[in-house]
Amino acid sequence: SQRNLHQDRNLMSAGVETLANLLCRNDLDDAAATEILELTAKLASISACRRLMCRKERLMVALVTKATQSYSLVPSNEADESSCANVRDTVVLLMS
Repeated sequence: SQRNLHQDRNLMSAGVETLANLLCRNDLDDAAATEILELTAKLASISACRRLMCRKERLMVALVTKATQSYSLVPSNEADESSCANVRDTVVLLMS
């Protein structure tokens, strides 16, 4: 029904937003970040979830997934630090 779809969409949005917020925390360790990214990738791969996501959320999930493929999101050294910050900043902007 229409009401259930609306509820599902709200849940989906809350889920994506939670992932984004978690990713943007400074005290995130490698294991936690990896877990969040795996969850994000799972969300992106479920077509029912994709249909429920708004454009902004799809963008955010795509961005996070792409970012993790190219480098670790949690900085392991100074060079990664700015890349990591850029991804997180973009996620924050998208979700605001």
